[in-house]
Amino acid sequence: MTHYLQYLYRIIALLFIFLVLPATIYAGESDRFKGWAWSSNIGWISFNCTNTNSCGTVDYGVTIALNNSTISGHAWSSNVGWIDFSGTTFNPTTGVISGTANVLTGSLESDGWDGDIELFDASPIAYGLDVEVDSEVAGYAWGDDVVGWVSFNCENDSSCGTVDYQVTVEPFFFDFTADSGLTPANKVAYDGNVTLNWTTNGAVSCTASGAPATGWASPPGKVAGEPSPGSDTIFNLQTDTTFTLTCQDSSNR
Repeated sequence: MTHYLQYLYRIIALLFIFLVLPATIYAGESDRFKGWAWSSNIGWISFNCTNTNSCGTVDYGVTIALNNSTISGHAWSSNVGWIDFSGTTFNPTTGVISGTANVLTGSLESDGWDGDIELFDASPIAYGLDVEVDSEVAGYAWGDDVVGWVSFNCENDSSCGTVDYQVTVEPFFFDFTADSGLTPANKVAYDGNVTLNWTTNGAVSCTASGAPATGWASPPGKVAGEPSPGSDTIFNLQTDTTFTLTCQDSSNR
């Protein structure tokens, strides 16, 4: 019986740990910004069409370009319309979002208001936006007398127990893939070999763990970059094994 079991096919489980959620740079569901902000004057501001289930008819959102951390896209206010975030920026090292968003209906010629919403300013009143480790945006923006203060998190006004809202952002994403033989539908023979393939986009370092009897976690470290595919062949696999790859972005998240 032992000899027979020795040659049974073994199912190999593959586990990758994601430090941030997957995202791309397109509109709607895959935009990096999600959730709602609150304006003291104009009410709710939606950063993604998924908030209102309108992506099928009005596809909008705010996102970040991977190559230069430039923010683009539009948020929506039912009271003032589209808010353009093109040209604002995100610093992945400090977590600071800066620049000026613009309400497209603003016009100095008609109403004396240019539509600007300042996302960060140190004077005369210190305010600004920072992305926290948990991907929630903290802080306030200022939109002049028309928009007033824009709060990006219910923690700002201690309303989280009553009205929960926040804007979240996924600065980077990791996209992992594996070859055949690494799903419950596929199997690897006892004492056989298997190749793990992965691709990171936004990661600057990766650490392998688990699979103690295979050498998976041995140096050299698993590659990461912008982007960088990697692979590792595991030889003489003899037990059900979980492989773990943990990656970090440039701000150690």
